[in-house]
Amino acid sequence: MALKLEIGTLTANEFIELSKAVGWGKARDYNMTKVEQAIRDTSFSVVVREESGRAIGCARAFSDDLLMTFIPDIFIHPEYQRKGVGRTLIEAIKDKYGHTTFYFGAQPGNETFFEKLGFKKSLQSYSGKFAENPYFR
Repeated sequence: MALKLEIGTLTANEFIELSKAVGWGKARDYNMTKVEQAIRDTSFSVVVREESGRAIGCARAFSDDLLMTFIPDIFIHPEYQRKGVGRTLIEAIKDKYGHTTFYFGAQPGNETFFEKLGFKKSLQSYSGKFAENPYFR
């Protein structure tokens, strides 16, 4: 199985497809214009593809390239989970921003994945949503 790592080629359709494949965006009806803008506004995106070109994993990072990097999402198609694809994506982000502190949230049950990559659990985080997101229909 020959896989190819690409930087900056993630498309909105691929992002949506992979998010739905992992169950994260199944119930959402995405506004394509906003997803395209979000991809453009991402500091660094990385995608792993099959030989055929099909995206099987992606990750996005936002960084100031000085102090911090935030990874909002990493999606691996279920057929390719536990095969090193996630590690490849995170390593690409670490290669670019390894000099900064990384921040992200791990879905319950995925904590050991990040721990195996050298990350340590840090302070408790907080989140909040103050209005309904108008970009999902």
